[in-house]
Amino acid sequence: MCPLLQPCQSPVRHALLPCTCSEVTPTYLTDQHVYCYCCLQWPSLLRPLSSVMPELPAMVQDKYRTCQTMCFCGVFPEIRRAWASVDNSLYLWRYDQSNDVPVEYCGEEQAICCVGLAKPKPGVFLAAIQHVLVLATTVEIVLLGVCTSPSKGGGSDHYEELSLQPMPLYTLPSDNTIMTCFASSALGRIFMGANDGHVYEIQYAATDSWRQRRCSKVRVTGGIQQLLPGFLVPLFGQPTALDKLVVDDERHILYSLASNSAIQVFDLGATGTAPANKVAELTDFLNEVARLPTGRTVFALGDDKWGTAIKYLAVIPMAESWKVHLMAVTSNGRRAYFSTSNQVRAGSSWGGNRDGRTSIPSHLDPKVTRPNALVAIDARGPLPQPPAAGVRIATDPASRPMDVTAVLYAQGTLVLAEASGPDGKATKLLMAARNHTLPPATVNVNFASGAPGLREMVSDLNSFIPGETAAIGCIPQASVLGPEVHPGGSWGAMQDELVAQMFSGPQQLVVVSTAGVLELERRRPVDVLQALLAERSADKLKQFFDAYGAPEAAAMCYLIGTQDRQSMRLVEEAANALDNPLLVGQPLMPEEGGGTEAAQNAGSAGGGIYMGTAVNPNPEPDWSGAHKGLALYISRLLAPVWDHRLITPSSGNPNIWKSRLSDATMMVLEAKLRELEKFLHEAASRRKNRGFGRSAGGVTAGAGPTGLFGYLEDGTNRMHQGGGAAAGAAGASVAGVAPTGMAAAIGDAPFAKRQRMWNAFVMEEQRNNAVRALASKAAQALLLLRTIAAANVNRLVNRLDGPGRRALQDANFRDLVLEDKGSSLAAQLVAALVADQLEGGASGAAGGVAELAAALQSGAPAYFRDQDRQFFQATAKLKAAEQAATAAERDAAAKEALAGLLRVPQCVNLSQMVGRLAFLRQYEGIVELVVRCASIADPHSLAWRHGSSADTAAARAARDRCYSHLLDVLKPLLRPGIEPVRAAPVGAAAAAAGDAGAGGAGAGAPEEAALLTPTEAKAAKGKMMQAILQSGDQYLIQVLYSTLVDVGADADLLANPSQALITYLRTEGGMSAQAGANGSGGLSGGDIGPLDSRQVRHLELLARLYIKKGKYSLAANVYRSLASRRNGTGDSAVNLQQRLDAFHNALLQARSVGDEQMTDTIRSSVRCITLQIAMQTRLQQLLARAKQQRQQGAAAAGPSPEQLQSLLKEIQISCLDVSDLYNSYAQPLGMWDMCLEICNFAGSVPSNYVLKLWDLLLKEIWETDEISAPDSTADASDDSDSRLERCCAKVQALGVNFYPNESSLPLVHVTMRLEQAAAGLWPKTSDSVRDPSRVVRCLRAVLAPSAGDNASSVIASVYEQLLARRGALLDGGVAGADIVLGGAGDGAARSALRLGLLKSLVAHCRIVLQEELSSSLTGQPDHGYPSRFLGRAQQAAALADLAERCASEARSLGGDAAAAGQQLAEDFDRIAAQLASASNS
Repeated sequence: MCPLLQPCQSPVRHALLPCTCSEVTPTYLTDQHVYCYCCLQWPSLLRPLSSVMPELPAMVQDKYRTCQTMCFCGVFPEIRRAWASVDNSLYLWRYDQSNDVPVEYCGEEQAICCVGLAKPKPGVFLAAIQHVLVLATTVEIVLLGVCTSPSKGGGSDHYEELSLQPMPLYTLPSDNTIMTCFASSALGRIFMGANDGHVYEIQYAATDSWRQRRCSKVRVTGGIQQLLPGFLVPLFGQPTALDKLVVDDERHILYSLASNSAIQVFDLGATGTAPANKVAELTDFLNEVARLPTGRTVFALGDDKWGTAIKYLAVIPMAESWKVHLMAVTSNGRRAYFSTSNQVRAGSSWGGNRDGRTSIPSHLDPKVTRPNALVAIDARGPLPQPPAAGVRIATDPASRPMDVTAVLYAQGTLVLAEASGPDGKATKLLMAARNHTLPPATVNVNFASGAPGLREMVSDLNSFIPGETAAIGCIPQASVLGPEVHPGGSWGAMQDELVAQMFSGPQQLVVVSTAGVLELERRRPVDVLQALLAERSADKLKQFFDAYGAPEAAAMCYLIGTQDRQSMRLVEEAANALDNPLLVGQPLMPEEGGGTEAAQNAGSAGGGIYMGTAVNPNPEPDWSGAHKGLALYISRLLAPVWDHRLITPSSGNPNIWKSRLSDATMMVLEAKLRELEKFLHEAASRRKNRGFGRSAGGVTAGAGPTGLFGYLEDGTNRMHQGGGAAAGAAGASVAGVAPTGMAAAIGDAPFAKRQRMWNAFVMEEQRNNAVRALASKAAQALLLLRTIAAANVNRLVNRLDGPGRRALQDANFRDLVLEDKGSSLAAQLVAALVADQLEGGASGAAGGVAELAAALQSGAPAYFRDQDRQFFQATAKLKAAEQAATAAERDAAAKEALAGLLRVPQCVNLSQMVGRLAFLRQYEGIVELVVRCASIADPHSLAWRHGSSADTAAARAARDRCYSHLLDVLKPLLRPGIEPVRAAPVGAAAAAAGDAGAGGAGAGAPEEAALLTPTEAKAAKGKMMQAILQSGDQYLIQVLYSTLVDVGADADLLANPSQALITYLRTEGGMSAQAGANGSGGLSGGDIGPLDSRQVRHLELLARLYIKKGKYSLAANVYRSLASRRNGTGDSAVNLQQRLDAFHNALLQARSVGDEQMTDTIRSSVRCITLQIAMQTRLQQLLARAKQQRQQGAAAAGPSPEQLQSLLKEIQISCLDVSDLYNSYAQPLGMWDMCLEICNFAGSVPSNYVLKLWDLLLKEIWETDEISAPDSTADASDDSDSRLERCCAKVQALGVNFYPNESSLPLVHVTMRLEQAAAGLWPKTSDSVRDPSRVVRCLRAVLAPSAGDNASSVIASVYEQLLARRGALLDGGVAGADIVLGGAGDGAARSALRLGLLKSLVAHCRIVLQEELSSSLTGQPDHGYPSRFLGRAQQAAALADLAERCASEARSLGGDAAAAGQQLAEDFDRIAAQLASASNS
């Protein structure tokens, strides 16, 4: 809707209201209220186009005189011909050319009984056949092809030549049936009615088929009668002939009228292609209409049959009514209205958009509900006689006799031909049409004349028409606009007459009588006003303005003043009428008695103040009728295209774009808008010459968006803003004479009143100037669209970027005229248009661009500014650079073009220019150009702000769109390789390279320039990065850093270390920038996170940057923060191994610093996380074992799988302290080895506590049965060996890490427990093991990594301490052993234990002896050891001495162990001797 529409919503008329009558005749209205003659002093609404009625052609008259059988006549407005049939001859002639020679067809032998013209079905006949002429004789039906064309010499009249093409294949017999009437649908279906009372359809196709002949006749009605032989049909009664067939092409309904006034209704389907199906029939017309409230007075039972016989049927278009579908006119001029829906009650409304309804109800929608009845809903009496005086009818029209001979209803106009004259051989024409001097019922006018109802204005032809009228035809009036703005029907049928007269001519009628053919024109309201202006009668003009209302009449004055080829005299008269306050009134403030609108603007009505109603502190005046008419006129002028899409993809192929407005539509509207601008300019000049308008001209036609559209609100109306105080101040400074009528209006009024009245005039003048500017801007937009549509639209659209194409697809004409995005889109289209001209390849491309620029500068200055001209000059230089022959010329031209582009960055389309500049290797220029374009997109640098507000996000998005083009060039340069790199991304630059490559001398250079060697790519990358870093655009620098991180260009990122990079990496990594600024580097343990993978990568790069700068402590802190960060879900999850790796990196950097405290702290963290990982592994093993036990149905000996799963989940979340590991996991779950690991890490643990842990660990291992199914035949000692092996393996695994920490590894105690287990004495009685060396070998494995060669001495010392113990040697400990050693009860058990100790020593001595012998044989020299260790020879001597003492101990064994002891003593003696010999050697 036009933005200035709201001011014209006065009590007179809605600006764009369609012609939808509300009710036919309410019960409280009489015919005196519904009929009205136009003013007797006005010209008649019917006007003959010629003063003399042309007679029938002589050929027709001669044939008529010899008529033998029958004759008929009529008119075919579709082909601009009248026709007459006399016997078997048919004549067609131009009714608008007096000397036209009729076309005669005499191809039939029998008399012609019916003639019809139809539009053929698509694809059946040749394209040259535009219509099909259907001739029915008494024996056959013939289809003839009708071809119309301009004259052979050329011309604009497409109906000049006419030829009839016989089609013998489309002839069929009538089967003794005489056709009486004809009708055709818009889809090409042909129906005929016959004298037998049946309806037939003529079906035709291009070829014969097995189901249907090429041309056939199908009876639609008849039922069972179709199956009976012909001699039985009369038994059903005498048939009633059909007089008329009518097709409703909108609702797809067929009506038939019989000679007895019976009406039948046939449904043709929702699409109009289904077989005709009879759904209703009205057999007693009089009874049906007499039951209506209005029918009782119009029709009375017992009326003569001739007067109530239906003469004519007419379809009511959906644009006029949804409920009323059919109108019937009787022979005496009375009318009845019908509906085909049984849900419509009698006397109901016509079904327009009453009460604001804009969508049709479902029960009246023909696509949803099909016809099911024929219900009479209203009746209306005959048209009255012209009154002798006055404008209202005072006689009773129902008493007037009429003899209707012909009827026409078209485009809301009813024309009746009444037999008149003294002898009844003349015709009187009467016309009735909607009375547009009264507002429609949809406007609440608050006065009596606004009562709902279809009120009609009656007029007649001033003279009689000779002869009896046989037919009346209406010539279709096409709109000057294209069909795209009003699809689905004719212009006149869809629009109110007051709107239709804007774009279509007056309705033309053709009357065919027995005396000749007469062309008539029905005057539109604007035609009546034009005639009154030509008369220059003030009284008649006043009557006209009073009748139609000042706004509507003023809109017609603007239409007259802006018509093409209008006489200057009429233009001046229209302008004078608009300046006449007696006709159009004047603007008034609410205080001066302004109308309802002004009162509403002031917040009150009728002088009262309503509590709770907002009061406008700056109320607008009640505008004059001239201004309301101007708003009404421009609203109607722009309404067809205002919300229309401009350029959209084709429905069949989305890759093909088309202009949705035709050139004809845009040309007509542009011409009218420019005429309106010219008219308003001249009117303003006249007022200025009279001393008014100098201060009101603040808004000029050339004003830009700020000057013009600041006065227009969004949506339905952009109201004038700021017109109060500013306009008043301006008006106070105006000097000169007040305009005509204003001085008289002001008179000697008080100063305050004069000031208010003057302010109202100034405000209205400002709004008039705003309308003038709107007309200018809209005309320029139409010129621009015409220019774009004349080019290759699809190629232009492809030059736009993705957002530009989406904006173009959604843009409508309103956006182009009013919105900022429309101006931006227009600039992109103009740039694409000029680029297309430059890259056309033609030799005259530069000249074509100059002509285009000149045309746009003169015709559309609002869309083609000076910066546009500079941009296109730079574009031309850029094109010359692409076609340069040498590199030097190319570089010089490119720099010159770049300088031009930098001056007008607001005109640059980066999607096109960046690629072309990259092709020319202007990398620094690309950065500068993109930075300037980004500054325009974000003028306040909101993207630099911290935070995530909506404004900041929008600014960053705008800058990102600019930066994306720069990054498309930079990213290929960041990927290292040995292959050449393209200088520009594939796209616009590729096209430029192709065009330049075809340019003759320099053909090879552009192709070579399209590739960069690795060295050139590296140099280009450095230039771009350096330009970005030096640009000062903080957000662009951050975007560069982010891009380098994303593509993995770590070396390039770290090659330019700066505080900005550190801040960026810290911020993106989730650290506070302040922490890095004060030197703390990172945050410790769990103070950051959760972090996703991208944030982790940024922190890792930050650590690498610190390492590169030699700040190892800061790098260590970053790695510590990564290791200790809080855990998250998904991408933010961190496992323990990742934490351990980070701690290791931190430990490495801490060692580089040399900070022992930091190193120890991080080393402790590494050890702690290692324990946590081990604990996690144990928990996973326990969980798997628990699940397996559950699956096997075994009883769970420990925690359930759910509990273990919960513990496993908890331990993976964060870094835990050793106390948490011990108290929450290791000790409760009985992980004694983990407890010992933790004690070893913690240190300073009581020795007795450690001893208990070792006892618990060894006892658990011994008692764990790992043999799933022990063989009953196996030796029990095998089980003891395996258990001891497991215990030794665990001691070896732990002891390697614990030794020489005596607090964690009490070697004497652990050795004693192993020896007790080997002897079968602990933790419970069992068989002794068979391998006496197993414990010794375990100890040697534990001591070897730390003690080295001194391990044998340590082992000997351990056993020596054990053998030296006397008394209570050992008890069972916390393991609960059931054997107590020592004391007075020392017996076999103690002897067995000491025997075991001695056996282990023998094994140890043998191992040492073998090592000595091996060393002597290899010649390995003696090594030096720390002071606490002994040399190899000394160890041998000490061991020999121990062997001697052990031999004595062995001999002292008694009891059962005596024999074994004696054997051991001998072994010790031999070993001592060998060791002594080895030590001496």
